[in-house]
Amino acid sequence: RPPGLTLLPCATLFRPAWEAWFLADRDAIGEELGDAVGEVSFPESPEEPCRPKVALAEAWPEYRRSPTATAEKIARRLDIEKVKQRSPSFEAFVNAVEELKR
Repeated sequence: RPPGLTLLPCATLFRPAWEAWFLADRDAIGEELGDAVGEVSFPESPEEPCRPKVALAEAWPEYRRSPTATAEKIARRLDIEKVKQRSPSFEAFVNAVEELKR
């Protein structure tokens, strides 16, 4: 490590649609969507190719109006352990972030 450098530079790649990770926790989405959660197309695995932004927008008008604010609401409800178990790419992302903290 060069003197004075507190963090090592690194890059972390993650899924093009981070909303796909939301689909790993149907309960978190259901807490925000209520009955409309039945209209969301959930893939068997969040690792499958899917269009999560489209699925959320079709089921949830609020998501269409304000995707960032709505995504934040879902993210606050996510069960991180559940998402890590269902999504290897999310687990790799969390591990990379944890490594940066060391």
